[in-house]
Amino acid sequence: MRSKKFLTVALLLFAILFAGFAVQQDDDPLKKILTQLQKFTENYPVEKVHIQLDKPYYAIGDQLYFKAYTTVGSKHQPSGLSKILYVELINDKDSIKQSLRLPLAAGISWGSFPLTDTLQEGNYRIRAYTQWMRNFGEDYYFDKTISIGNAISNTVFTTVNYKFEADKINAVIHYTDLDNQPYADKPVTYRVQLDFKTVLKGKGTTDESGNLSLDFTNPQPGNLKAGQITTSLSIEPKKVVVKTVPIKATSGDVDVQFFPESGNLVNGVRSKVAFKAVGADGLGVDIKGSVVNNANVELAKISTQHLGMGTFLLFPEDGKSYSAKVTFPDGSAKTLEIPKASDQGFVLSLNSDQEFINVRVNVSNQTFQQKQGTDIMVVGQSGGEVYYTAKSQLISQSFSAKIPKNRFPSGIAQFTLFTQEGQPLNERIIFVQNPDQLNVAVSSAATTAPRQKTELNFTVLNKAKAPVMGSFSVAVTDETKMPVDENKENTILSDLLLTSDIKGYVEQPGYYFAHPTEKTQSDLDALMLTQGYRRFAWSLLMGNSFPPVTFQPEKS
Repeated sequence: MRSKKFLTVALLLFAILFAGFAVQQDDDPLKKILTQLQKFTENYPVEKVHIQLDKPYYAIGDQLYFKAYTTVGSKHQPSGLSKILYVELINDKDSIKQSLRLPLAAGISWGSFPLTDTLQEGNYRIRAYTQWMRNFGEDYYFDKTISIGNAISNTVFTTVNYKFEADKINAVIHYTDLDNQPYADKPVTYRVQLDFKTVLKGKGTTDESGNLSLDFTNPQPGNLKAGQITTSLSIEPKKVVVKTVPIKATSGDVDVQFFPESGNLVNGVRSKVAFKAVGADGLGVDIKGSVVNNANVELAKISTQHLGMGTFLLFPEDGKSYSAKVTFPDGSAKTLEIPKASDQGFVLSLNSDQEFINVRVNVSNQTFQQKQGTDIMVVGQSGGEVYYTAKSQLISQSFSAKIPKNRFPSGIAQFTLFTQEGQPLNERIIFVQNPDQLNVAVSSAATTAPRQKTELNFTVLNKAKAPVMGSFSVAVTDETKMPVDENKENTILSDLLLTSDIKGYVEQPGYYFAHPTEKTQSDLDALMLTQGYRRFAWSLLMGNSFPPVTFQPEKS
């Protein structure tokens, strides 16, 4: 049995005075910054959806049960904004196979999808959203991929390995039975589809190891949106099992990008640089190598720390350029340019420990000479609520502040550096993980007989060990028959606090919450450095450019 611990803790505290900065909320530019953010927060309340499923994966013939939680605002309170939730079951061709229009009561709803035999085996998506959420795009919807198998084809298991050379692809599919024994010398028919167009079809036979090797060409390299190989394996004279394996990439290319902390490298300022290596399938790739200058002097070693991500420190100097010599898993190597450093600018750096967020602002020599005596401002917000504001006169090339973590709620906090005129200069996001999760204890009878009715007792306490009232859901499964990798699962924490607020795909979101350690927190910070905040852009807010509202919240 698996129990989920749900987070419903948020605090609203505003800025205080710290070393090097002084609070100045009566200042006109700062007042405008706060006013614009308040206007955005009030006029565009953020709804989010989390759906808990009863199982991690399914078989055709199952009933897929779920419970939906819809929240609104920075405190993730049950939403009263929308009264209708849409939940859809979508196949791998982006075709909606089933859809539900469900009433929401205090942000809560539930339902189910019958997985009838009209469905094909494969990967499906559960997507959920309100009409109000449609104003901000599909990136903000709940979207989870699930696997739906077939009881007959579950006697055949497949793995596939791909090799790439230019636009040519070799796929080796390995077939085994329940006992991991190969299906040797079995006839197979196959069809390869790229972007729903057949590029190869034919017949073959598995070898003595249960392998079938296929070679095909991608007619449009680099433009693959979807692909699959469908095979029909004859395991007995009159028994054919159809298996489909996805093609997630048609190239072995790895894209490596570098992300200087807060936006840009500045000559004369020591900076943290994050990097991310992503394969053509969108997943992280392990790389290693070194950073050198234009004189080929090695300055730093680099190595991925988690899912293709990592960081290193660099002190750029005027007149020098920098590159990374990178080695990939297949042994190939490449030299990649690191973004050029500027002679002018600021660097906004954040570090955190168990208790504090440490903020530091550094400025280049040239910018200091030009801007000396002017003001700079730092604003820290989370979920559209401001928790920290500070202003300081530029009388030194370095300023710092130490902020207690518990002044921010758990989730993504965005810090932005502004000029005295209110123009945004630098931005850095950080993830705050406070020890504020609910404590859930489960008790039951010590032993039970098969099919005997079992009573489970749940005790839910907050961090002060006081009882908590709330809406909860529990899914009971046999992990010996239905194992699950917690790292790959999305939870109410990862959905509401992480993936709904940053750009791009987050690989293994559950990893950062299942068992938090210093390592997971460091890896989470690398994620913050490589994937930006997406709820709004300060430059648009300050220019009074707000998104149009096309869809109003449904009330019935």
